[in-house]
Amino acid sequence: MKIRHGFVANSSSTSFILGDLRKNIKEPLKTKISIEIDLFDFVEETITSLKELENIKDDYGFDREEKYLKAYDTIVKGGVVHILSVADDNGDSMETLLCNEGLGTIKKIKDVEIISGEGGY
Repeated sequence: MKIRHGFVANSSSTSFILGDLRKNIKEPLKTKISIEIDLFDFVEETITSLKELENIKDDYGFDREEKYLKAYDTIVKGGVVHILSVADDNGDSMETLLCNEGLGTIKKIKDVEIISGEGGY
């Protein structure tokens, strides 16, 4: 075990200790972690009108009719369409997770529909 003495700027660490009573202690110790994030932190653009939707439809994959119609319906009903942008190459582990997993497994948010949320890029 490493023991630090002195002050380390902008650094934090912790240790974890587990008591393991499993028969095969060589098996992975897999668990699920639940976190809460604000997807609004990843909003690149918000579409508020049909004119704006028409102007960007080719830029964000609205070329598929289903996506376009869902976005169109959202705006007609008085809503807005948020375009989120994440990248897996900037060192942000949350963005990497969203890129890989997409939005398919997130808990449903009341009055919010995922128009496009595939991961695995």
